[in-house]
Amino acid sequence: MMTSRIMDNSTYKSNGNMDYNNSGNTFTNGHGSHGRLDSLDIDPQEEGLDFDNGEHPGDLLVALGSLRRQNQFCDAVLRVDEREVSVHRAVLAASSPFLFELFERSAETHYSDMHHTSSMYKLKDVTFVGFSSLLDYMYSGRLSVAAQDVGEVYRTAKLLRMEQAAQACSAFLVDRLTPINCLGIRIFAEDLAFRQQIDDFIQKNVESVINSKYSFGLPELKVEIIGAEDAVENGGSISQLFNLVLEWARNSIDQSKPKVELLTEEMNLLYLNAENHLQDCKDVDDSRMSDDDVVVDYKKHSIRRSTLSNKHLTGASEQHLAVNTNGSGHPMPFHVFSIDPEGGLTEREWSIIATMKQKGNSYMGLAVLSDKMMAISLHLRQVATPVSPQEKGVVPPVMEGEGEERCASLLPLEAMSVSRCAFGVCVGNNSFVVCGGYDRGECLVSVEMYEIGKSCWSKLPNMMSPRARFGAAALQDRLYAIGGSDGARDLDSVHFLEFESGKWKEAAPLKTARSSVGIAELSGRLYCVGGSDGQRSLKTCEVYDIEKNQWQYIASLNTARSQASVSAYKGCLVAVGGTDSWNCLNTVEMYNPDTNTWTFIPSLGIVRRGAGIEVVGDKLWVVGGSDGASSLRSTEIYDCNSGTWTAGPPLNVPRANVSAVSLKGNLYAIGGFSGKKFLSTLEVLAQDSQEWCCYQPARRSRKNRNSAESSGDEQQATPNPSANGTQTDSDASNSDQEQNSADEAR
Repeated sequence: MMTSRIMDNSTYKSNGNMDYNNSGNTFTNGHGSHGRLDSLDIDPQEEGLDFDNGEHPGDLLVALGSLRRQNQFCDAVLRVDEREVSVHRAVLAASSPFLFELFERSAETHYSDMHHTSSMYKLKDVTFVGFSSLLDYMYSGRLSVAAQDVGEVYRTAKLLRMEQAAQACSAFLVDRLTPINCLGIRIFAEDLAFRQQIDDFIQKNVESVINSKYSFGLPELKVEIIGAEDAVENGGSISQLFNLVLEWARNSIDQSKPKVELLTEEMNLLYLNAENHLQDCKDVDDSRMSDDDVVVDYKKHSIRRSTLSNKHLTGASEQHLAVNTNGSGHPMPFHVFSIDPEGGLTEREWSIIATMKQKGNSYMGLAVLSDKMMAISLHLRQVATPVSPQEKGVVPPVMEGEGEERCASLLPLEAMSVSRCAFGVCVGNNSFVVCGGYDRGECLVSVEMYEIGKSCWSKLPNMMSPRARFGAAALQDRLYAIGGSDGARDLDSVHFLEFESGKWKEAAPLKTARSSVGIAELSGRLYCVGGSDGQRSLKTCEVYDIEKNQWQYIASLNTARSQASVSAYKGCLVAVGGTDSWNCLNTVEMYNPDTNTWTFIPSLGIVRRGAGIEVVGDKLWVVGGSDGASSLRSTEIYDCNSGTWTAGPPLNVPRANVSAVSLKGNLYAIGGFSGKKFLSTLEVLAQDSQEWCCYQPARRSRKNRNSAESSGDEQQATPNPSANGTQTDSDASNSDQEQNSADEAR
């Protein structure tokens, strides 16, 4: 055991050999020399002493613990649960990043989570039970906790950001999960891996968990859905239907209801429309439901409830104004403080944990809504008719999924393996291929293909070098990647993937190195339009002859533009929007290859650059992009017959530097930059639909399918991506927001 002594003499002698003199702060030996041994006859080339005392770390921790218990050399006092604990700041700061930041900020007079005076610190929202075990762990490296206190220690360890201690607690709790305690443990679980382990246990034992006495005390969200039976019968997932309910609940409280508990007060009657959006039946004006007594009564009850609620809120607000004033009739000011020291409230959890089928078309689920554990009871129902159709001799009302075909299934679109922005894309044979692009500012080499029939992504051979802000097009069973940037310089190189051999090869380079180009295939030739040379936007354009393997200049644009959206349309090329290096543009130019001239056609409704562009039927669609300040959700449609642009359905997510492709009359928006994060997700605007959604298009009838195949919506002859090799993609990465890359992405 280590001992200590307070020295009050001016000189302390140890073993009669070494003196310590306070006045001079020097050591001397008993013979008056300064202790340097210059006379040792040791070769300086010899290897030096290397001694490892394996017991030292343990001895040191024991000694520090002894010093704390004796209140020796402690330099701070923590107040926890009205109890005071003397500590060494260095020990705690080395063990907890949270406490390190607390002590580092000790010169400040106010900190959002705790206050201190001199060396006194008060920890809020921390119990002594949870903290005391962790304090011993900091000084000993050993975590010893009573079984009933492990949950509280886990919560405290997460607050103090002591991850190893938190993982030890979560592993202990996972090993002891039962149908009775799992819901209680799930409520305070913070780690995603911890939550997933609990969710897996609940799903495997869902019936026992739902029938346990603890689940009966949960708030219950009661939902009936009209129009979902057909979607489920045609391969739809019940779990996905629960996710739609979750999305509806989230949107409901965000828009009109301040507390999620209000949704549990009554049964909620919802309608699943063709694009898989759930709508409250009180807001649906559909003649097909006008004869259903349940729907009619629900609408009347909703109106009465809304009226009473508005009266209550009006009276409450008047009473609050009368009480909460400063004497002048004006409301007293108040301040809202964030509990997150980095700023902003922690995002609340919304997730489906487990589901199970009950009788008939009824299902039960367990979910977390805005951090609150709830049960969801879900029932699928058809609209009832008040009298028998046979008695009246009339045709019964037709509901969604009976006479009309759904635009979307309940199967979600699979995301790309990596987020992509400013990438290349081409279409062919019921599939499209994406390659390169940016992911948080890093140029990518990976290539992947989405097959409509399989509804999944598969990897293709990587490109020869990283490339972003380039153009891609398909020609003669080849995918061409043209120009762009490798993150350091603009490129003039042109590479192509032969789908038959599965190999990338090099073609003749561009005459001018350029990035942010527009590329399109027209009449067996590849066109490269505008772009940027790193300093300025370009007017020049080039055309590639595959037989000669040669690029030639063609007529220049009237306006220099980079990040323009370029497409073949009606036997011509169209260059839409972009930027002239200083301003975003809404002007549009059309190139006639017969006359080698560019002429202006009607302008877009708003300025945009980095938008997706695609031809659907006889109309030209421009999707998303950026207006120079923010990423856009809006879309515009050009009709050559009327020579006008009209607004199309908005995207669900803003997308700049997005790609758009059309397959079988369905328009896809792929990847891009939302303004906050790089995207790997897809959206689709199904044929005859009015809304974008993130679900696979529903299968159409044979009649409609034949019509779509003969409508000319497909692209020109394109490669067969099924004949290819595969290669590992090492670019997989995932991140929510990288502000440093935001300007580059735009």
